[in-house]
Amino acid sequence: MIELLTGIEKPGRYTGEEWGAVIKQSSEVSLCLIYPDLYEVGMSNLGQKVIYEIVNNLPFASAERAYLPGVDMCKRLRRLRRPLCSLETRRPLFEFDLLGFTLEYELDYTNVLEILDLGGIPILAQKRGDKDPIVIAGGTSTYNPYPLLPVFDAFVIGEGEEVIVEIVELMKGLKGAERERKLKGLNEIQGVWVPQLGRKRVERRWVKELNEKNHPVKQIVPNIEVIHDRFTIEVSRGCTRGCRFCQAGYIYRPVRERSIQEIIDIASEGLQFTGWDELSLLSFSLSDHTGFPDFIIGLKESFPDISISLSSIRGDAISDEIAEVMGRGRKTTITIAPEAGTERLRNIINKDIKDDDIFRSLEIANRYGWNHMKLYFMVGLPGETEEDVIGISRLLNRISGRIKYLNVRISPFVPRPFTPFEYSPQEGIEGLKRKKSFIFKNLKARNVNVKFRSPEIAFIEGILTRGDEAVFHLIERAWRKGLTHQAWGEHFDFTEWERIIEETGIDVERIMEGGSRHWDNIDCGVGEKYLKVEMKKADRGIITPDCITGCTGCLACPGDPEVYRKAGEYVSVRVKEK
Repeated sequence: MIELLTGIEKPGRYTGEEWGAVIKQSSEVSLCLIYPDLYEVGMSNLGQKVIYEIVNNLPFASAERAYLPGVDMCKRLRRLRRPLCSLETRRPLFEFDLLGFTLEYELDYTNVLEILDLGGIPILAQKRGDKDPIVIAGGTSTYNPYPLLPVFDAFVIGEGEEVIVEIVELMKGLKGAERERKLKGLNEIQGVWVPQLGRKRVERRWVKELNEKNHPVKQIVPNIEVIHDRFTIEVSRGCTRGCRFCQAGYIYRPVRERSIQEIIDIASEGLQFTGWDELSLLSFSLSDHTGFPDFIIGLKESFPDISISLSSIRGDAISDEIAEVMGRGRKTTITIAPEAGTERLRNIINKDIKDDDIFRSLEIANRYGWNHMKLYFMVGLPGETEEDVIGISRLLNRISGRIKYLNVRISPFVPRPFTPFEYSPQEGIEGLKRKKSFIFKNLKARNVNVKFRSPEIAFIEGILTRGDEAVFHLIERAWRKGLTHQAWGEHFDFTEWERIIEETGIDVERIMEGGSRHWDNIDCGVGEKYLKVEMKKADRGIITPDCITGCTGCLACPGDPEVYRKAGEYVSVRVKEK
C-alpha cells in the first residue's frame, strides 16, 4: 500500500476503512458499487448510500465501493500492473459477482471504460465470460442507454432500491451457473434490460411509498473532504411543477414525501452516528413539501447547533418565518433558480416565477442577515430571444442593489430525453458565446460573480445525452486517446474531441438538431403524447399548473386510486386511467 500511495494526490481517496464502512470478508453474493468519478464526488451520492445499506443488511450479500482513481493513480496502477480494487476488502473488481455503476452524468462515460479496464474486465459485454462479473448500470443517464449499449450486461431503469434485492437474490440462486442463464434471469425482472437478448419494452421501477424504504442512517464518513461533506436526508422525491427542461422532474414522478417526524428521527440518529455538524435536505423542490416550513422549524429546534443546507428553493418561497428560523446560528448559502431572465421565457419553460417574487424573497433573506446568495440561469432555451438573454443582466443589475454579494451560475441548455424539449435543437457553440458576451456587456453590477459553463463541454454533453449506439465508437475512441476525467475542466480537451468526431464520422449535427427518439422502448411513466402536448404549450407560452392542484394527465401515477403520504398524513389521489 505504501508503494501505491507514496506521492499520490489525496491518498485518503484510496485508504478505505472510513467510519461507517461495512466490511464483510465473505458472502454468497458480492456486489461492488461504482461511481465513475473521483471519491469526493461519488461519496456525495445518496443513491449509492441507499443501495449500500440495503444490500449489506442482507445476510447473504455484501456491497463494497470503488471510484474512478485520479489521473496519477490510474497511471501508477498500470505501471505497477495492479488491478483497481474495492475500498472495503481490497478485492480486485474482476473477482466480484456484480458490478453496479451509477450513471448520472454523460461526461463520465469514458470513465466507465477506464474503470473496467483498470479492474481487469473486458469493456465490451459480448467479450465477457462466465468468470467475469455481471456489469449493470443504473441512474438517470440510463433512460437513454444507447451510447453505452455495447458495454453493460444489463440496465436498470428507474429507482434502484426497488429492484436491487431481486437482482441479488437472483444471483444467489444462480451462483455458479453459466453467464447466459444469469442474463436471461435478469432480463425477466421488471425494469431490467439485457441488450444482448434483444430489444424489449422496459417499464421503470419506482418506490410507491417513500417511507416504506429504509433511508441510510449509518452513512459513511469520508476520510477526506468531499463535495457534500454533511449528513444528507432525502425529504421528498419527485416534483409537481413540470419545468419543461428538467428530466428529473418527469422521470421521478409522482411526488413522494417523508413525514416531518421521520425527517427528524433520521436526522437525530444520523447526526449522532456520523458526528457531522451540518445537515443537507435533499428535494427537487423543498418548499413544495407539504410540511414546509414546519420540518425546518422542527429540525432547528431539535438541533440548534447544526447548520442546515437547503437545496435550491423557489424564488417565491422565502418568507419572514423561514428566513428567521434559518437565520439562527451559522448561515449557509440560499440558492434560487430563476433559470431565465424574463417572465416570458419562464412561461415557455413552465417556471412560473415572477420577478417581483424573486426580489421579495431576496429582500426578506437580506433583512435576516443573508449577505450571500446563489442564482442559477440557463441560456440557449427553446424560444429564447436576445431580449431574454439580456434580461439576465437586467435582473442581476436590479438584484445587486438588494444583496451584498451574488454568485451566479449560467449554463448552456442541453435537451434531454423524456422532457417536452427532447426533440428541440441544441444551441451551437458560437451562438452561446454571443449570448455570453451579451450578458457580460450589459452587466453593470460589481458585486456579482458570474461563472459561465463552457459551451464546448455542453456540446459534447449534448452528443452523449441524445446519442444512439453509434456514439459508443466516439466514447471508445475518446477513452483510448486518454480523454478521461472529462467532467473536470482541467482535463477536458475539446480540440481532441473535435478530432475524434471527425475520425469516427459521427453525424453530430443530426443529434444536435433532435428529432430522433431511439429510446422509445424505455417507459419512464410519463406518456409521450403528454410530452408533445407540453411542447406545443411551450410554443405558445402556456403554463401548465402544478399538478398538486389537479391531475394534468401525464400518466406517471398508477391507474387505480393510490395512497401517498403527505407530511405524515395519507391522501388518496384519483388519477386518469393509464
